[in-house]
Amino acid sequence: MAFIPGLVATVILLPWLPLSARVADLVGRLAARWMKVRVPRRRANRWFDWPQAMELLAQLLLAFAAFALVVALGTITVFLAVIPFFYRNSVGGNLSFGFWETGWAPAVFTVCWTLTICGALLLLYASWLITGCSVASAVLSNTTTSEEVAELTRSRAVLADAFTGERHRIERELHDGPQQYLTALQLNVATVELTAGNGGDITRELENIKVNARRALDALRTTVRGIYPQVLADRGLHEALQELVAHSGIDGEVVDLRTVATEQLTDTSALLLYHCSAEGMTNAVRHAHADELRIRLKNERDSTVLSIDDNGVGLDDDSPLMSTSGTSGTGLAGLRERAAALGGTVTLTPSPADNWTTRLEMTLP
Repeated sequence: MAFIPGLVATVILLPWLPLSARVADLVGRLAARWMKVRVPRRRANRWFDWPQAMELLAQLLLAFAAFALVVALGTITVFLAVIPFFYRNSVGGNLSFGFWETGWAPAVFTVCWTLTICGALLLLYASWLITGCSVASAVLSNTTTSEEVAELTRSRAVLADAFTGERHRIERELHDGPQQYLTALQLNVATVELTAGNGGDITRELENIKVNARRALDALRTTVRGIYPQVLADRGLHEALQELVAHSGIDGEVVDLRTVATEQLTDTSALLLYHCSAEGMTNAVRHAHADELRIRLKNERDSTVLSIDDNGVGLDDDSPLMSTSGTSGTGLAGLRERAAALGGTVTLTPSPADNWTTRLEMTLP
């Protein structure tokens, strides 16, 4: 009856452990916030995972088998090893093995220690076999991890393509933008030198120099804005999205439903949200032929969610934008891979009005 208090304590107190852990976590986070220290939040796991449950059951059964084997076979092996030293104290001084009985000491030592060696070898082999079964069970339960490793490898390849494509884009913009104006500026300077040497009027050429210099500066600003918008670093995501909509040429609005206290986005996450907005606007105009859109920012649990709704004609099911995979590293495929690397998701879903919504969810750090 002594086990009843322990059983009652287990049944009553054990279910309260997760709740007490949450309370302790809340207290710790409040203390960290009071100390001006940010504690990253972990993504919530599923309440029940079949692979992990089966793995736990298999390991428990193997542990029970190993314990029973060590106790039973180990006890028999030790008992056989010490029998030759104590058999003479038994009744008659003889040792019986089934139908065979002897009292001759060399025979007793030979038989007992031979059986002891066999028992020890059998114990080692059984331990090796159980260990192998345990490792095999762990490997089989980690198939999901292997799939995640393969997905991570594929994502790295896509990200590498994305970086290469981004470098090529910057190279094209520099070549088509600032470089041509700087070349024209160089020609203007050469023309001014020739005109001044001949004593001519250089007023017109100076105006051309000013125009080309201004155009080169504007083109360079546009290129830099595409890499990392200055307004994003200076004024935050909301102001950057408003500027993006203002320069897009279509009607739109940015609705920020977040609270100041929960705005904890890193620079990388904010930049990804900005690029997702730009990509969503491009798709809305190019593929859905939209002329009006709305960008919304809000907090859901431990995540920041960005959604883009447009009034376009929608997309076909066979549209390349509907593909959840891609290796080009550009467009939504590249955004999905970059979001996954930061613990986020990008989805393109139909809305009730037969339009489409681009949704990016980023987990707060």
